[in-house]
This record gives sequence, C-alpha cells and structure tokens, in this order.
Amino acid sequence: MTTFPFTLNIQKKDKITSIALTPFPSKCDSELEKAVIKAWLNKHDDITQLIDLETLPDFQKKVLTYVRSLPLSETTTYGEIATKIGHPGAARAVGSALANNPYLLIFPCHKVIKSDGSLGNFSCKTPSRSTALKLKQALIDYERTQS
Repeated sequence: MTTFPFTLNIQKKDKITSIALTPFPSKCDSELEKAVIKAWLNKHDDITQLIDLETLPDFQKKVLTYVRSLPLSETTTYGEIATKIGHPGAARAVGSALANNPYLLIFPCHKVIKSDGSLGNFSCKTPSRSTALKLKQALIDYERTQS
C-alpha cells in the first residue's frame, strides 16, 4: 500500500464540505480517502458530484474548474489562470480564490506557482509556512512520479 506525504481531513455532511491536508505521512485507506486520491490522480474519475460547490462565488468556481483541468504533473501560474479564465491581470484574485479552496487535491491548488517559478503560498493546515511549502513541493514531486 502506498504512503502519501500527507493526511487527508475530510468533512462530510450530505456532500463533502471540505478536504484539508496535514503534513503527516498516511496510507489514506478509508473508502472516502481512496476516492479522493483516485479523483486526484485520475481526472476521469469524477468525485465533483459529491462536492457542494453551490456556496462558492462564480469566480472561484472558474478558477477551481480550470485548476482541475490541468494534467497531473503540470504546473501553472496565477497570472496564466487569470488570462485563461478571461480575467487578465487578476492574478491576485486567483491567489485569493485558491487560498480559500475548501477542496484540496480535488481542485489541486498546489499546482499553481508564482511567475518567477517559486512555489508561492499553499493554504493547508500546517504549523508554519515552510512546512506548507514543503508539503506543496512533495505533492508536485509525487505527481511527477505518477505521470
């Protein structure tokens, strides 16, 4: 069984209300965790029907939808997303939308980096920014081994 560089924290009512990550290695072996991992690694397995997107603003939905469409090991920048979704110059707004992403991995905001190639930020439950960035890099590196 694979060990992942994170632990999933999934909140669920009728639908999934949030997916968070913490930087502690885990096997992610519950059925729901397996479904989230499968949806992350295989885009054709669509878990989004189990997610409640209705409460999210339209701009954030556009950003998250675009990020979900990226190939597994590909990264992009905040500015590229802004341009692709029809809002050139809105890189900071894209960053805000991603910083408030309630569904980490399903909408893989870790794939978004700064225009200078540095990691930027990563909003996950970690004790420090450096720990969050190590987790972001670990996710990017893991995806590269899977494609």
